[in-house]
Amino acid sequence: MKRVLVLAVALVGLALPTAANAGAFQGVVIAKNAKRKAIVTAAENGTVRTVRAPQAIRKIGIGALVAFRARQLPDGTFAATGTKQIRRLRHARVRATVVKRAGQKLYLSAGKSVFAFSLRRGAAAKLRAGDRVHASASFGKARLFCDDVKPIGHDDELELEGIYLSTEKGVLSLAVHGRGLVKVTVPDDFDLPELAPGDEVSLHATVEPDGSFTLVSLDNEDASNDGTGGDDGVDMGDNYFTVTGVVASLSSTTVSVTVEGHPEPVRCAVPPSVHLSGFAAGQPVEMSCNFTDGRFVLVKLRPKAGDPPDGGDGSIDLEGSIKACIHVPILPDPCAGAAALVSNIGIAACVDLYFEAVGIGYKWGGDFDLFGGSCELGPWRPTHASLHAAAGQSQRYTLPANL
Repeated sequence: MKRVLVLAVALVGLALPTAANAGAFQGVVIAKNAKRKAIVTAAENGTVRTVRAPQAIRKIGIGALVAFRARQLPDGTFAATGTKQIRRLRHARVRATVVKRAGQKLYLSAGKSVFAFSLRRGAAAKLRAGDRVHASASFGKARLFCDDVKPIGHDDELELEGIYLSTEKGVLSLAVHGRGLVKVTVPDDFDLPELAPGDEVSLHATVEPDGSFTLVSLDNEDASNDGTGGDDGVDMGDNYFTVTGVVASLSSTTVSVTVEGHPEPVRCAVPPSVHLSGFAAGQPVEMSCNFTDGRFVLVKLRPKAGDPPDGGDGSIDLEGSIKACIHVPILPDPCAGAAALVSNIGIAACVDLYFEAVGIGYKWGGDFDLFGGSCELGPWRPTHASLHAAAGQSQRYTLPANL
């Protein structure tokens, strides 16, 4: 099934339009999170950002000044579309909120991440959870040593992220930045989503007068893309996101969804030759978008409650086609048509050579179906037309030899 999914997404992706330019910024790397595939950076003015960069995380080390091209994701982190290492720096400055001081470690929250500075003996002794600080640090071989930290205020709320450990007697235990342990009280009326030890989670908490934390919202970043990842309406993946909310606006080129807890609607580009007649502003929906060439492109839209305005089932399908050229050693290279379809029914892909058409399909919850003779994807195509994309432009693409 994985090969079918990869092929189908690749074929559809080739048919999507060229994206607009992404935003650009620079920052020095102050932490890395392999589980999130994320790099935490600090700008010259102390602004901290979390950049999801699965292709670059292994190549970039702590202390590297990096130029990014990236787009902001609905959860406030960024997805990198390009990275370039400039040079190494010796120092960094951050604006952050204190999570805790434990031994010779100062744990800080900023930019949707938690990171740590190593402290010299006796430093930062008066800091408490929620204190807002300006801090400077020097880079060691694998960590940062705090040079100076100045309190500039206090926050009554902060954001935490880390590895979920357990929930016992109404208290959630979280491992932040490796070994830092943080405990968060779960209110009696809070509906905690299903969590497993080892899940990467991000949460919003209030800071109580005694320095303890009380849970406000939580998102399980490791949850499957089924709308149950948390209660903040956002489910993140490496190259996609899913949001649950209410349609704010829709047009032939863009659809936006208002998500609770997010100040601005989440927007995704609508592929060409698509119409959204099955949906209307004000309708509760679940929207999934892929991060493609620097922008978010709609791949799935379905109602969350009630009936769609036109009486259909409200689900969508996304279909694309390309022109493929396949190298065959004993024959001239044949150029053939290739097609893929992803819908609420299932997923299918095929290649139509001049001497034969071959393909494979899968219906959700069913079995695989190998077929030949023609590239007819009808069994996997919904009869409604609430969203349909047909990318008719021909493109040349050389399929790999081991396909």
